[in-house]
Amino acid sequence: MEKNLEPKDRFDLEQEILACWKINEEIKLLTENICETDITKDVIINVLIGIEQLYEWRFNKLWDTFEELIEEKKIIS
Repeated sequence: MEKNLEPKDRFDLEQEILACWKINEEIKLLTENICETDITKDVIINVLIGIEQLYEWRFNKLWDTFEELIEEKKIIS
């Protein structure tokens, strides 16, 4: 993955934390579709695999930002 050339700050970290909270919305939407439609088991599994990968990337991006801010002493560990 390409590294962002602009230095990050605590506001970037905050935005990335908020983006990770979207998992709740994703689970709620999936649950609604399971309850209200004839969604198949295969579709559910594929959606869950996609959500897992998406949030792996989100959390990795969040961790990279956190480490960058620690390294640059923009936040204190």
